[in-house]
Amino acid sequence: MEQMSKIKLLPWQVEGLQVWEENKYVGAIEAPTGSGKTFLGLEAISLFNKSKVLIIVHTEALLHQWKIRIKEFLDINVGLLGGGYNINDELVTIAIINSVRDLKGKAFDLLIIDELHHLASQENIKLLHNNSFQRILGLSATVERTDERHELLELPIIYKYSQEKAIKEKILAPYQVLDIPVDLTEEDKQLYRQYTTFISQWYPKFAGVVYRPTRGSFNPIITRLRKEISLRKKMLLNNPLKLPKVLELVQNNKEKKMLIFCEYVETAENLSKLLNDKGYMNMTYTLKTKKQQTIHDFIHNKFKILIAVRCLDEGMDVKDADMIIIVGGSSIKRQQIQRIGRALRYIEGKESIIYQLYTLDTKEEDWIKKRRII
Repeated sequence: MEQMSKIKLLPWQVEGLQVWEENKYVGAIEAPTGSGKTFLGLEAISLFNKSKVLIIVHTEALLHQWKIRIKEFLDINVGLLGGGYNINDELVTIAIINSVRDLKGKAFDLLIIDELHHLASQENIKLLHNNSFQRILGLSATVERTDERHELLELPIIYKYSQEKAIKEKILAPYQVLDIPVDLTEEDKQLYRQYTTFISQWYPKFAGVVYRPTRGSFNPIITRLRKEISLRKKMLLNNPLKLPKVLELVQNNKEKKMLIFCEYVETAENLSKLLNDKGYMNMTYTLKTKKQQTIHDFIHNKFKILIAVRCLDEGMDVKDADMIIIVGGSSIKRQQIQRIGRALRYIEGKESIIYQLYTLDTKEEDWIKKRRII
């Protein structure tokens, strides 16, 4: 494969593009967060200069990230769709998926799908079915979905680049993960036992239907089961005793630039107030409050602690971030890979540290075991 851009490609990127070419420019490439999937996509664009290209992202942060990279390394103007933009008169268009999922009858020379797994949802996949794409490049750290809808994409994974290899080749920084146990209050322990007793009694009987939409007759057991599973999960992930532990970690790592991941806005807001009260400047980033200025200020060291609620699991480059605190998370490996990847951009001598808080002797211990990567 002859390189067309001025981008200095890494060996794995050259190899991945070669495999894509051999597969007639159709396929998905899996590579860990921070390893350079965007630059691989830029080279794919340059291979088809003056062709009609559609780049699909799922967040406004990623839309701007792609726009900046394309201008910097390819020096071409792009159209933007979604996030308040409606500029589609350029050869290369970057679109947030929810702005083009109902597009019909369009033809593109090249489709690039960032975070490919998002395209497999029931609504998003319509883009593939209703339009014509001559060439397709899917990019993701983990294509596979727990609901197995990735199979509906019918896009083969043609190349994989592992996190272990990326660390060995100094593409990503080495890291260590430390699990920090936290207790429950006595009141919450009693509630946890009540929830768990009911769930243990009824979940085995209704496991196959509890997460499916209810149709037909109303079943009060299934309704209560869903509610108590949800309440138990929220209790553990929103455990108030985690907050002083986070404060302790912040106090012991003042020199670090850190991302703190929460599952609930309530947790993030309470934590932000606690840290501010103790003199640790921070900002929160949620689906409702997300602002590009917040990301910009964090990247440029206006503050060193960013608290995020789910929406920064994907799509942000912070090369000097070297510490992550996971206050709560799911059992899904993809979320873990994406979160950890935020602190793995390589700098000589850098070693990142990941703290995972979990509630001792509860279901949360199982969740962190399931999502463990190494």
